[in-house]
Amino acid sequence: AASGDDDTLRVVDVKHGKDRHEIAVDDGAVFTARHLMDKLLDLTGVLQKNQKLLAKGKVLEADLPLAAQVKPKGGRATIMLMASAGGGGGAPRAMTAGEAALAASRAAKAAKLAEARKDGLDAMVTSEDRARARRAKEAFAANEAARRAAWGKTGVVGLREAGLDEVPSDVWDLGSAVRVLDMHRNRIASLPAPRVAALVNVTKLRLSGNDVCSLDDFFHSLAALPALTTLALEDNAIAVFPAPTPGSFPRLEELTLDGNALTSLPDAFGEGAPMQSLRRLGVSGNALRSLPPSLGSCPRLDAIDARRNAIVAIPESFAAASMLRSLLLDG
Repeated sequence: AASGDDDTLRVVDVKHGKDRHEIAVDDGAVFTARHLMDKLLDLTGVLQKNQKLLAKGKVLEADLPLAAQVKPKGGRATIMLMASAGGGGGAPRAMTAGEAALAASRAAKAAKLAEARKDGLDAMVTSEDRARARRAKEAFAANEAARRAAWGKTGVVGLREAGLDEVPSDVWDLGSAVRVLDMHRNRIASLPAPRVAALVNVTKLRLSGNDVCSLDDFFHSLAALPALTTLALEDNAIAVFPAPTPGSFPRLEELTLDGNALTSLPDAFGEGAPMQSLRRLGVSGNALRSLPPSLGSCPRLDAIDARRNAIVAIPESFAAASMLRSLLLDG
């Protein structure tokens, strides 16, 4: 009889025009189509809103697990990515962002081999391993220029899980060319304020899953970005979200602060206050005991996720929040 493991989704093959991307699935039970879209953003430069994923002619639901929407064969499933106009990605070039990421991964493996030698484990490293590591290093070095060119062409800079303590200088050198900067899950503790201020066209900035404890050094540069619509700061160790000044975050629609160490939020929202465009606020998994009353005056706010806190009461002002459709407080 065939093993039941063949029905477990482990790898997704994504077809995008003439390109094909192989993406590993860590846990098919929780890995959603949206998670896949995030990875495809880094690989192809196609924004999530312009992505349509299809499996056997059926459009996948973004927030449902992939395993519930596809039928793996031998642990693999094939999905087609359709990109709508204006979605980015561009024409074929010498090296795609995905190929650059693969080269970087191989270079990282080569570095591990070098570390093994230092630890006296040289006997475990075969000549084939050494040759493969050497080729990977050479390929990565040869394609550094192509990687930078891809960032400059698409405006999408993907640095997810790259083991970074700081953002590379060649990223900052792109300045106003950057539209999306994704630094999810690294070891970054802060950002240089003058460099942040130069990102005048960035619409989405992800600094989630890093080592940020304080926003003081670069908060005002973030708040002044004129095109920023999404700011992801979840899963850090932020204890204080500074009070924004009038005119701050003029186009910010989504702010996620889930999984930090916040005990309070500034009472600086609503009519006549900063963040006039705010639609979604995520503060779950903190240590909040209350929500600021001024949130009830936000003219466009329609969703607040404040689960897994210690909130004991809801501000009376929320009763007048005509646009608020979702307020999550359980846990």
